[in-house]
Amino acid sequence: KSSFFAADGFNISNESKGKDSAYDTLLSLRDECGLQVAYLEVVESCFKTGDGAIYLFQTPDGSIDFEVFSFLKGDLLYPGIDDKGDEVLYRKYSLQGRTAVDIFSTDSVETWVKVDESDEEGIGLIERLRRWVKNQAGKERSEDGFILLSRKDNQAGNDMIQTVYFRVDDIPSGPVQQSIEAYEKLLSYVAEEVRSSAFPTLFLKSEKVVSLPPVGGNGKVIGVKGNSETVKNSDAKYLTPPDASNIVEIQQKALESNILHNSLSVRIDPEILKSGADSSTTIKIMFAPEIQWCQTRWPQLFGGVKKLTRLFKRLAGKAERNLSEFESLRCSVWQNIWIPQNESELVKLQTDQVYARIKSRKAAMQDVGNPHLNDEQQIMKEWEDELMLKHKYSGSSDESNPNAPAIDNNAPGSTITE
Repeated sequence: KSSFFAADGFNISNESKGKDSAYDTLLSLRDECGLQVAYLEVVESCFKTGDGAIYLFQTPDGSIDFEVFSFLKGDLLYPGIDDKGDEVLYRKYSLQGRTAVDIFSTDSVETWVKVDESDEEGIGLIERLRRWVKNQAGKERSEDGFILLSRKDNQAGNDMIQTVYFRVDDIPSGPVQQSIEAYEKLLSYVAEEVRSSAFPTLFLKSEKVVSLPPVGGNGKVIGVKGNSETVKNSDAKYLTPPDASNIVEIQQKALESNILHNSLSVRIDPEILKSGADSSTTIKIMFAPEIQWCQTRWPQLFGGVKKLTRLFKRLAGKAERNLSEFESLRCSVWQNIWIPQNESELVKLQTDQVYARIKSRKAAMQDVGNPHLNDEQQIMKEWEDELMLKHKYSGSSDESNPNAPAIDNNAPGSTITE
């Protein structure tokens, strides 16, 4: 689910006129920072644990970096509102074996560590960490035993914090949790049945049954004790265990179908693709449930993605020392759902749209996943060089250009190599 939803990141579109340079720089910084990787990581956290957060910050060298907070890493996140009515996020985690809390507010980013006054080892650890983080906050202590480790100014301004909190209503397996538990019980029943019927049951009919010592490699030997009449009336046979495979198979298929349909999941068997049904239309139809699931979950993350883009624009403006240019850049965001596709068909589709003049070459290059921003200019230069070569060695003059040199038909010819 995380792969379908966020493997291709999210799309940032330019809605401003005359700001192509700032927009290209924004996308370049996004790729340099790895913002799409952060998005995939936080989506995976949301789909496994229910929430997650992305912390964006500017490094001392001026670049932009990120950190993802998740319960998968031992983080507990508590979003809230401070005394001023502004957004605040609390992160509780373990630091060197001690409880630590990060507070992200519109004023600062603070780190507090819980250490008792009698804990000399803990106080020494705090002092070492303070020198490492170059703390300038002083030695403040809270009423509940937390010592201030560091305090840094908020890099995002006084109207937003440096973290973006994401939360979903339920994890993908939530609607089918009962079916999953029933499926696990079914597998447990199958394992128990296999264990109990692995060895055949011997049914003996006699008055007296004795166990005899093993003879060679024949294993356990069971005998009947009595007179000839008793032995004659005795009987032994193996009981055939009941065949539960049909019942198990029916229940297994029913549970699997319920899990796949109610979670809008897709399972593609290799036999389906053996017929050559790999066209983009066929693949999209096969993955329609996954596409629908991603589309219905997008509203739960849309607000966070908008806030993340706004925060990234502000840090990009600071990194480029042109805050107003990036602040005024209007951008829209939308989801990119990843599904397997025929790459050659995608390229042909984009090429047809360019030839039909309904899409620019630059937009088509972005849609096919070309990350090289200067490729359009390079391609134009290669076309111009190719046309110059054709014009130079074609033996025809350009009447539209009066400055073009006249052609001397008596002059010796030259090959392309020459």
